[in-house]
Amino acid sequence: MSLWGALSISGSGVDAMQTWIDTSAGNVANMNDQVPVGSTAYGEQTPVLSPVAPPPGSGGSGDGVMVAKVAIGTTKGVVEYQPTSPLANAQGDVVVPNVNLADQMVGMIQAQDSYQANTAMMQRAKAAYAAGLTIGS
Repeated sequence: MSLWGALSISGSGVDAMQTWIDTSAGNVANMNDQVPVGSTAYGEQTPVLSPVAPPPGSGGSGDGVMVAKVAIGTTKGVVEYQPTSPLANAQGDVVVPNVNLADQMVGMIQAQDSYQANTAMMQRAKAAYAAGLTIGS
């Protein structure tokens, strides 16, 4: 693998992890949204990652990762008793998104660690490339 390949692979990882961080942040921001019973709630967003295939015949193991799509979870939500909410029905119920804060925080930590690993790899490849340019000078 060339240094350019390492930069490209790490860059794809950075992009994918940024999408994961962004979707987790959106999930946390919307987890307390309320809607009337019978309405659709916010659907948890989850990035679906897939490998970038190597060029045919290269024998390589892959050229990074990409976000194939952002999947939207169930919009059914969870019925909660919130009698003071202006959206509550006669029984005092509202629907809130089915988003688990702990799951979102764990996902953000994983994405952050991967993001940092990819940026460290990019810095090392850049340093190696710069060192290679000084050979013979």
